[in-house]
Amino acid sequence: MEVFYNEILEKYAQINSFFQDKNILKATPIASIWRSKNLILKVDCDDGQSYLFKRIAEDSEVSEIPLAVKLKQEYPQLFPAIYSTEGNAYLMEFIEGRTFFALQKDEKADYLDKCGQLLQQIWYSSASDEKDISDLMKRSFEQRRKKAGKFFSQDELTSYDFSCFTAVPQRMSHNDLNVANLFFVSNETVGIKMIDPQEMGFNDIARDIGRYCASAFFNNYDRFGNDAKHSVEIADAFISHFREQDVERAKYYIGESFLSFLNYDTVSVPKDVLKKLTLNVLTKKGSIVELLENAL
Repeated sequence: MEVFYNEILEKYAQINSFFQDKNILKATPIASIWRSKNLILKVDCDDGQSYLFKRIAEDSEVSEIPLAVKLKQEYPQLFPAIYSTEGNAYLMEFIEGRTFFALQKDEKADYLDKCGQLLQQIWYSSASDEKDISDLMKRSFEQRRKKAGKFFSQDELTSYDFSCFTAVPQRMSHNDLNVANLFFVSNETVGIKMIDPQEMGFNDIARDIGRYCASAFFNNYDRFGNDAKHSVEIADAFISHFREQDVERAKYYIGESFLSFLNYDTVSVPKDVLKKLTLNVLTKKGSIVELLENAL
């Protein structure tokens, strides 16, 4: 194993202790698609097992670690095992699987269909209390609209009806579910595992539904040939499994995602197309599929 990575692991007493009776063969860095400052290592041992070590660079993101522990307890099927947590780092099960980016074109709709079915079964397996988060959502919208202000005229995207957020079921949510944070694990059937959750101060599974739908739709369109029909098919395959009231809130989160994407570089899609997607979803009536189709 490279001395550099060995020295890093040795700085974490509990994690280093976990490896004391294991012979580490190799520690290989894994690049993060959108959070390059974090250090992620795949650690291979001579017992045939592989582990994932993650060191979080930003202090504001360290809350990911206790949230990951809670989510594993709440949804054991959806999250990897966690072996040790220490400061700004944790050690977990290494997931052998593929993200959306590694799927073949003819697999994507089928995999997202199965993903939606599985999440629907797991998330709705128990009752939950309800909470009014409409004021939180209004403030979030205003902040995001201000941040993307240069893309809009003064009279564009001035408001949104947040009444659908007055009674939100309080099921624990990932809060940053995108195509880089969900792995498809295949054997006889397709299973899924999630990584890298984010603490948001409120729970709403519709945020996970909407953000993942927006991420799959837009990344497929932006990175894989601007195929509008296929991108909409993928979005529909995923979102069609969820309850109407959750899809209503997910619609907002899809638009919110597009609003955020305006502030980042795209691969092939002009910002005016992304703006149209944002306005269609956040200001027009219709189903999500119709609004996405009409924007492209």
